Amino acid sequence: MRKIYSFAFLVLGSIALAQNSTNGVLPQGTGVVVNEFMASNNASVTDDAGEFEDWVELYNNNDFEVDLSNFYLSDDAADPTKWQFPQGTLIPAGGYLIVWADDDADQGPLHATWKLSVDGEFVVLTDPNMITIDSVEFGPQTANMSAARIPNGTGEFVIQEETFGVNNESLGLTGVTVANLAVYPNPANTEIKISGNFNASVNVNVYSESGQKLYNCVISADSQIPTQNLSNGLYFVQVGNTTSKILVKH
Repeated sequence: MRKIYSFAFLVLGSIALAQNSTNGVLPQGTGVVVNEFMASNNASVTDDAGEFEDWVELYNNNDFEVDLSNFYLSDDAADPTKWQFPQGTLIPAGGYLIVWADDDADQGPLHATWKLSVDGEFVVLTDPNMITIDSVEFGPQTANMSAARIPNGTGEFVIQEETFGVNNESLGLTGVTVANLAVYPNPANTEIKISGNFNASVNVNVYSESGQKLYNCVISADSQIPTQNLSNGLYFVQVGNTTSKILVKH
């Protein structure tokens, strides 16, 4: 189903209070930020359990990898330690990390113990020393639309079509619809095939379950994406404005 999008600025309070430290705290004005979120997802992207759930995307503005072990993400300013990132959680330089806000912690390590409210609330990222890295207060949300920083990683939030796990300014090619789109086989072994009626070039992204972009290309006709170098597991393949979940199994 083709979605109709409207754009509006989202009122927010976004504070970056990080400071230099030897304990993983990042310099003020840089670092990891809450980059995008969706508080009402019933027909957009699905999690690794195949469910439409709310989500929060983090982005690393740094040119180095950041270890988020023991950092916290919460929807409650009065309780910033509501959910803790597990040990070994890494976000690559210039990369993305998705946390599912679904209160389904038993579904995986990046499933928070709380849900976002469509009526508006608060998201706060805190380091192990209880220093706020980034916080966002937002108002009522639109179903299946995200709030995303424009420019990516640094700007104010706007309501737009989701750009799950990719640059928030990539809608120019990502938003194109392909008629009769097929992404197969599923499971995939050595390649993923993409076919459909292309009336324009579209952006294709493959990203991991955690939201890290692994592959990008622009296509205007049926194409194949190699998967032999991908580990077994779940991946998201975004073709235009459609996202498919694909299992890679060698």
